[in-house]
Amino acid sequence: MIKFKELIKPIIQNPLKYTERALRDIKRTHHNDERLRQILLNPKKVDIYGKNTFIIQGRKTAKMKVEIIEGKYLLVHWFEYNKTLII
Repeated sequence: MIKFKELIKPIIQNPLKYTERALRDIKRTHHNDERLRQILLNPKKVDIYGKNTFIIQGRKTAKMKVEIIEGKYLLVHWFEYNKTLII
């Protein structure tokens, strides 16, 4: 996970890019760029989905699929957030 933080830190300074689905999901959950950056910099779990694609899980119930494009942009494919934590 330390390698992921080192990889993402310079990329996250650039504006985040979103798919239509991600924009809809983020608007519905009332999140913003700053909250997403916090989740990306402090993930609970990182799963490698492809060469430059990752599934990020936040400390609570946040989960997103991100892709690094051209080594300098981060594309958010989708975002899930459930306010109710089920144990």
